[in-house]
Amino acid sequence: MILINDLRAAYGPLPVLFGFDLSVARGETLALIGANGAGKTTTFAVMTGRLKPQTGRVSVNGRDIAGLTPMDIVSHGLALVPEGRQLFPSLTVEENLLVGAHSRRSGGWSLERVYEIFPTVAEFRNRPSTALSGGQQQLVAIGRALMSNPEVLLCDELSLGLSPAAVDTVYTALQKLRGEGLTTVIVEQDIARALSVSDRFACMRHGQIALSGPSVTADRAEISNAYFGMR
Repeated sequence: MILINDLRAAYGPLPVLFGFDLSVARGETLALIGANGAGKTTTFAVMTGRLKPQTGRVSVNGRDIAGLTPMDIVSHGLALVPEGRQLFPSLTVEENLLVGAHSRRSGGWSLERVYEIFPTVAEFRNRPSTALSGGQQQLVAIGRALMSNPEVLLCDELSLGLSPAAVDTVYTALQKLRGEGLTTVIVEQDIARALSVSDRFACMRHGQIALSGPSVTADRAEISNAYFGMR
C-alpha cells in the first residue's frame, strides 16, 4: 500500500532525510520510531504534501503522491492525525468531524460510523471541541481523519501531552481500527505502546532506517542500540 524509494528531503540548506526505502503492506500497522530529530515528522511532512522531496518516490496504492498538494493527497486516500490534535476551537465536535469529509471521497466512514466506534465522541457531539479532555480531543482528531475515508492513516504522536489514562483510551480506540482494514503508520515516542499495536516497526536515525522487523519479536536491546546510534 505504501512504497517509499530513495527519499531525500531538506528544510532549506538543512538536509533531514538521506535516502531511505520503506514499504507497508495493505492493512498493516507500522510503528515508525526514533529519537527527536531522526526524521519521522519530516517523513510525514513529505507524505502529506507539506514538504516537497528533493528526490525519491512516495506511492500509495501504486499512485505516486510525492510533490502533490495536501488536498490532492487526501483525495488519493491518505489522511493525517496531526501532532497536538489541531482541532478547530471555534467549532463543535461534530463540525470538526464534518471538516474531515471535505474531500467527498467515497467510503464506509460517516458520522454514524465514527460515533459507533467512538461512543464517547457521540456523547459530546454538540460541545465545543475545547470543552473536551485531551484524550477525548484525540479521539475527535482520529475521527476527523477517518471522515475522509482514507486507505492510509498516519498518526503523529498520539500520546503527546496526555495522561496515562487518556493514552489507554486512545490506544484502545486504535486497536479497534486494526480490524477495519486500514493501513496505518504510527509515529510515537512511547516505544512499548507503538509496538503493542503494530505489526512491524522501523527505527529511524539520522534520516535513515536503522532497524526494522516484526513488532512481536522486537529485541528491545537492538532497538535501543539503533535508537541511540550504538550499532
